Amino acid sequence: PTLGCRFGEVVSTYQAHVPGESITCLTPASGPGFAIVGLAVRTGIAYAPVRDDISLENGANMFEFVQPWRITSVFPDETYTSGGQLLFIRGQDIRPELRCTFVDNSPTGATIH
Repeated sequence: PTLGCRFGEVVSTYQAHVPGESITCLTPASGPGFAIVGLAVRTGIAYAPVRDDISLENGANMFEFVQPWRITSVFPDETYTSGGQLLFIRGQDIRPELRCTFVDNSPTGATIH
């Protein structure tokens, strides 16, 4: 049988597998919300709980699907090189746990990721 990652009742084929260590899977498309994540077999056909599960985690491994965030404005658009100024970022679906990373790889200044 084919090994896969289970997101709720959707099983996706793995992309990379290091036996005994890790597995990498692409997330399936989904609306916002939580899904139990686990390992399962029989990808490509209807998922059957318990029969297809390799791991029975009873909700311990949760994954959250969220709306993609989008930045609509940044203020100010420049500051002193000494830093310390507040930066205001506006956008859609901004979540409190998002963090800014400043990458100074261009001659004109830092890029926000």
